[in-house]
Amino acid sequence: MRCLSLFIVLLLATVPALASVTTGEVTLGGRFVDGNGVRSSAKFLEYQDIRNQVVSDLNLFNSEGNFYLSAEAKNIGYNDQEYLIKGGLFGKGKFSLWYDEMTHSYSLDDKTLHTGVGTGNLVIGAGVVAADVTTWLNHDFEVERRQLGTSFELTFDTPFFFAGEVTQTKKEGTSPLAVQDTGRNPIEIPSAIDYTTNNFLLKTGYRTEKLFAQIDVLFSTFNNGADLQDWQTTAGGAGLSYTLAPDNDMVQLGGQVVVRDLPLKSVFSMRGSYAKNESTPTLPAFAGALNWEGEQSYTNIAASLKSRPMAKLTTKLAYSYTKKDNDAVSFEYPDDDPDPGEEDTHAFRYTKQAIKLDGSYRLNSTNRLKAGYGFENVERPEMRHDAEESDTHTLFAEWKNSSLEMVTSNLRYERLMRSSDFKGGAYADEVAILTGNQNGEALRYSRPFDAADKDQDSISWRLALSPSEVVDLGLELTYSKSDYKKTEIGRTEGTGQSILLDASIQLPMSAVLYAYAEYDKVELSSDHVRYSNGAQLNPPVVESNNTYFWDVVRQDVGTSFGVKCDLPLLSDKLKLSAGWDYQENNGEAEFSSAYWTGQGTPLENIKAYDDYKQQTIKLTGEYAVRENLTLVLGYVYKKFEQEDIKTDDYEHIVSGDQFYSGAYADMNYEANIGYATLSYKF
Repeated sequence: MRCLSLFIVLLLATVPALASVTTGEVTLGGRFVDGNGVRSSAKFLEYQDIRNQVVSDLNLFNSEGNFYLSAEAKNIGYNDQEYLIKGGLFGKGKFSLWYDEMTHSYSLDDKTLHTGVGTGNLVIGAGVVAADVTTWLNHDFEVERRQLGTSFELTFDTPFFFAGEVTQTKKEGTSPLAVQDTGRNPIEIPSAIDYTTNNFLLKTGYRTEKLFAQIDVLFSTFNNGADLQDWQTTAGGAGLSYTLAPDNDMVQLGGQVVVRDLPLKSVFSMRGSYAKNESTPTLPAFAGALNWEGEQSYTNIAASLKSRPMAKLTTKLAYSYTKKDNDAVSFEYPDDDPDPGEEDTHAFRYTKQAIKLDGSYRLNSTNRLKAGYGFENVERPEMRHDAEESDTHTLFAEWKNSSLEMVTSNLRYERLMRSSDFKGGAYADEVAILTGNQNGEALRYSRPFDAADKDQDSISWRLALSPSEVVDLGLELTYSKSDYKKTEIGRTEGTGQSILLDASIQLPMSAVLYAYAEYDKVELSSDHVRYSNGAQLNPPVVESNNTYFWDVVRQDVGTSFGVKCDLPLLSDKLKLSAGWDYQENNGEAEFSSAYWTGQGTPLENIKAYDDYKQQTIKLTGEYAVRENLTLVLGYVYKKFEQEDIKTDDYEHIVSGDQFYSGAYADMNYEANIGYATLSYKF
């Protein structure tokens, strides 16, 4: 009940207004939860606090003269509670106050070697034996988010306005962090989350039917109460340190303008902003000699012009510009740099520009054509040898037809063409010179898929069918194919396809039946190399156990079905509803290698790759006891099953000094949820 008292105080502060409240609703009830995993599955509790509990919601609204006030409270006293008060004077101004909580459960019933979970200092617990899991300590990976905020806007019956918003967001808890001890053994520890973000936003401007203009300024501070994570190794001693998110300060200045009723029935809009973020992280002792201070700035401009030069023609021209400057100091690692004086890292910066033009022309009352072109240029100096610059061209055409009274169809085709300035060969030569061998030879052929040369074709067809007044049907088909035409090491091809069917049917007794079915399939192919330093990959290549080529085809097939029926009875006094939803994903990865096949030891495929099944059954009955009193009874059945190579047959100790907490290992659950509520309106 942490915030109920705050909510009551805020309500009491507005007693004069609430004295004449004319409408509202109070809901009280209870919820019962039972089943397997309802207390241990983070998937079930991921973003909600659901348990055996009292259910209570509150809604109030008052309007007297020019003044209005509303108040809402949901899930009072629990970890997902929300409170909101809004009010104002019509034509003069308005305000709002709010508080909400949410707990994000990542993984529950996990284990650790350390005490001090949730702090920046983890120490091996007394009596904990690394080789004996039964001595480990239990903990949960959870982060609780709490936000308190207020906003206001003043107009005073003029076109001018002045507005502001203040928020404070706190996050506390732990999340999994993978680290290495001095022997490079992987260990999973609970990393502390102790974030506080304060935002202060001010806006002022001018607003009429033809013109909107605004300038705004945002001040933001971020504080991490545990910006250095210390943890003790099993060997004892002082332990090791990892730098976490650093404190930072940000200021952003922005402006916006919208002008209507221009020639050719045009509307022009433009938004621009400049933001600067500075940070100084807390460093481990070994990194104290390096300059890690961060300073980044972002410049954003977006503009569009929508016009109607002809009665049947509408056009839109849009431009956007984004530039990230990074004044952080590039540095070299002092311990293993092969060429002292040559920087190992470069501050990441980029510039992105895009322009889009499209037009829509109505051929007649039942046919409309739409077409457009887009161009995007991205420059990434220094950081991306695989794509220091890339250009993307996009063309599309669309046809919408409604010539048949019962049928409406929409057909769209899109073509994307991306090219990049690949300098992997030059970079591989540079690495070879620095190291004195062929270390980094794979860089000559490797192209990460996010910026690699790519051709993509996409087509979609949507059909809406109404064969009678009581039946509505929908069909949507999509297909896309991507070709990474110049990639030798990396993603080479991708395809995606989906089918969606939905229906709405009015049945006798005013019942309505809803149903849907969906099928999705995504397939990604990529070529890779097992590379040994010093090997040359340019033909002829002599493959061996340490240097060989292999490829993988990654596939996901998803299906989902659902049906729901709403049935009003007794002149709508009793309403019954029943629904069922089912989702399934089957993922797999098929590996192959000509070298290993020839050696008689083919690579092993992965059959359980993010496989899951999820189903939900909902039954609800709503009975109007009186005109202003409603009783609701409900039952929900939920089941989630996951199979994945990452978590199947999970072990806390894999071998030697490798220790894992159990994060994400137990997501399965089967839950039965019953609830009853009574709502009174006044």
